[in-house]
Amino acid sequence: VGNDATQASITITKDTVNPSVNAGSDVLSRLEANLNATASDDNGISTYSWTKHAGTGTITFGTATSEDTTASASADEAYTLRLTVTDAAGNSASDDMTFTWDATGPTVNIGSDLFVKEQYSMNATTSDTNGIASYTWSKQSGTGTITFGTGSAEDTTISANAQELYVLRLTVVDNAGNSSYDEINFTWDTTAPSVNVGSDVLANATHAMNATTSDAFG
Repeated sequence: VGNDATQASITITKDTVNPSVNAGSDVLSRLEANLNATASDDNGISTYSWTKHAGTGTITFGTATSEDTTASASADEAYTLRLTVTDAAGNSASDDMTFTWDATGPTVNIGSDLFVKEQYSMNATTSDTNGIASYTWSKQSGTGTITFGTGSAEDTTISANAQELYVLRLTVVDNAGNSSYDEINFTWDTTAPSVNVGSDVLANATHAMNATTSDAFG
């Protein structure tokens, strides 16, 4: 009696379709940032690979072989980052995103120190490569009250309720979260100086006048 033959079967799946991949939205950051990608394939993902494709600085990935990772950079710049995904059949696809590293604060200049007696219009200058997010005017010293016309704008009007020397500050925050500030001395003086030229004089020759003057701020 002969032995029966053993039969075996296998399933062959033809897969020529690339996986879908989305590296996520563009990122502007001054700190290590989370990159949240999405990838899918009917027959499963085999590998993920994050790489830098543009930019002169160095990119550090937390886990470059994972779908999601962290990223930071060594220099301020706009980088192109790419996530390449390979499925179990060897098909691959990639997607790019822009990763802008900005660790530099904006420039701020609110001008020279001021002596004023009435409401004054400030004309500050500020700039930043990636744009300004907010402006904040504040009083840093002085016992009186400072009134800012628009304390959240680059330029504002300023007045005070008491004669005094104040220190005023403009703080600027850029779109990456970096902040810088500039300060000036703001002297509010609404009191005229005192003047005394002395008593009446009756003279028949040249007379030397001895006046006295004074002012709190000179």
